Amino acid sequence: MGISELAFPATHECVEFMLLSMGKQLGFNVYTADPSKVCGNMRLGDLADMSRDYLSKYVGPELLKPLSRIDVVWHKSGAGFYAFEAVVGGNMHEALLRLSRISELNAKLFIVSYGNRKSEYDHSIRNPAFSSIRHRCRFISVAHLTKMFILTNLWRRSIETLQLSYMGR
Repeated sequence: MGISELAFPATHECVEFMLLSMGKQLGFNVYTADPSKVCGNMRLGDLADMSRDYLSKYVGPELLKPLSRIDVVWHKSGAGFYAFEAVVGGNMHEALLRLSRISELNAKLFIVSYGNRKSEYDHSIRNPAFSSIRHRCRFISVAHLTKMFILTNLWRRSIETLQLSYMGR
């Protein structure tokens, strides 16, 4: 696509920003574990429309605590949960541990990190501690997420005139 730059850096907070923004544009309710984080001049909490109270309507107390610590969560009735951990300078093993703590939740699980950390992800996910999520967790590179973010923005703008009710506003 020839896309080389965003208007913001690909920091941990900005990866979360892209995930929150995409989720909203795709019609999901979105949650962030730390709404005080900022990407550029955008506070992540200003994008999030889910709270711990919202999450508690769908999961019991044993899952609420670990789910509320996940970087970004999408939810939509009928589509279920999507959980994302951004690993930008962070610890891959710890991120996978956070996802494994919600393994009882029927959710799609994702690690988002730089492409040069894919082999680290592949090695870590083979650890027996992650057997419960190994086949449900996917790796997304920051470069691929950036392309998805840009395409989602373009797509959403191109279909606005259709006023699709299920997409939300």
